[in-house]
Amino acid sequence: MDCFVLQGVTFPAMHAMIARWLPKDERSLLATIIYSGGQIGTVVAMPVSGLLCDSTFLGGWPAAFYVFGLIGVVWFVLWALLVYNSPQEHPRISDEERIYIETNQGEEQTREKLPIPWRAVLTSVPFWALMVTHFGQNWGFYTLLTELPSYLKNILHFDIKKNGFLSALPYLLGTFTSWGAGYMADHIRRKDLFSTSIIRKFFNSVSFFGTAICLFAVTFAGCNGVLNVVLLTVAMGLNAFAFSGYMVTHVDMSPDFAGTLMGMTNAFANLAGFLAPLAVGSLTNNNETIAQWSIVFYIAAAVYVFTGLIFVFCGSAELQPWGLYAQTCGGNFAGPLGTLGTGNLSASTPYQATHDDGTPESPKSDDAFPTEAY
Repeated sequence: MDCFVLQGVTFPAMHAMIARWLPKDERSLLATIIYSGGQIGTVVAMPVSGLLCDSTFLGGWPAAFYVFGLIGVVWFVLWALLVYNSPQEHPRISDEERIYIETNQGEEQTREKLPIPWRAVLTSVPFWALMVTHFGQNWGFYTLLTELPSYLKNILHFDIKKNGFLSALPYLLGTFTSWGAGYMADHIRRKDLFSTSIIRKFFNSVSFFGTAICLFAVTFAGCNGVLNVVLLTVAMGLNAFAFSGYMVTHVDMSPDFAGTLMGMTNAFANLAGFLAPLAVGSLTNNNETIAQWSIVFYIAAAVYVFTGLIFVFCGSAELQPWGLYAQTCGGNFAGPLGTLGTGNLSASTPYQATHDDGTPESPKSDDAFPTEAY
């Protein structure tokens, strides 16, 4: 439990880094590569843990904690030595790269530490839609992450070594599909074909609705081990599209407060981390059958569909009126619903995106999804 509490700051911290380091037209792919580290870690940890538990090395199962704990210590040392808050603070980055990053973040970067517009955030419909969506993702993800080995062992009767490798297989596919989805999302955005909201909603819909279909199909697979593994692997492969969906929407909505937004949605979403396993335990009741597990998959699929629809109809990936705190020429800072930039731009004035040369971007239609930024 302590490990989960201490690791809770990781995603918010990474989102704050993403907002400062990643050019907006490369955000989907690079953020996906960053977060796919979690998928790769799962791919490595599951089979290695199975092998360690089945060995006599350091007492068997305790070896998994020793080995991965040591890896965490090594990672922390490298992180402390090599990582900096922003391109401006990094001593080894070239001027060319620093200028490229700053230029391609446009007006979205604020270096000042400013108060958070809590009232505006907490009354924002897109923010609450994002929070619900994040919860839905975590419900399905933790259902599979924590309970899939049990399903493979008790229903499909795989041994511990094979269980570890098969449990990791879905996350391996998810790693590659997330990279492909990130590349496609950035390519579409650079082509200026659709608004950011449409792009995020499309990729999130592929993730949530595609995963739901696969989980529903699992209930018809019975004890067919091959078909079960294929469906669950495809489910996680499609689920990884969410990295180019809701996962980077925090940064799109508010670059200056992306870390705070991620902290809030992640805290709420992590309730699913113990509610989902608790629900599985209650439903299977220590006497696991295919019928009981079918209910588990039905619930996970329903959660994906419901929260996916919330994101489609209530979400937004456009820069929110409260999303920036820009310093004016006179040195005054914007309030929670005040000035968004220099001059006379106010919260009631729509945000006007510009190209790198300063010319305004043409407006994009978001008619496919009725909800605008609130």
